[in-house]
Amino acid sequence: MGSWDTKDDALVYIAQAYNLASYYSTEANVHTYHAWQHMESFETAAAVKDIISALYSQHACNDNVLSKWVDYEPSYAVPYFLANYAGGELTIIDLLAAYIDAEDDHRSAWQLLTDAYKASMYDKPFNKEYHSTWIQRFRSWV
Repeated sequence: MGSWDTKDDALVYIAQAYNLASYYSTEANVHTYHAWQHMESFETAAAVKDIISALYSQHACNDNVLSKWVDYEPSYAVPYFLANYAGGELTIIDLLAAYIDAEDDHRSAWQLLTDAYKASMYDKPFNKEYHSTWIQRFRSWV
């Protein structure tokens, strides 16, 4: 499989690893089912062969998701991706810029969601300390 030098490369690697893991997981299930059938028919040798094949397939499944055959740190693909390509800082400026750049139907959906939230607050009992804390926070932001 490929390198993890870019975000897209890492995502391709993760997708390939999970696709192979899914394939081997299915193979393990099929071999387990066949082993059970052989055991019911008292075909011990065939059952043992299928059990060994199921164990191999399960090992291959785990290996594709948990392999440490790379020189990256952390050496597992998903933690590496999260540590190096996900996250970042999200500020109110970013949110406002996204809102301004959004299409009208997206802004309308956001306004409807906000209005629905505000309407739901009218049904809740008033907590003086809770609301005064929010007012104080809002004043500190302005």
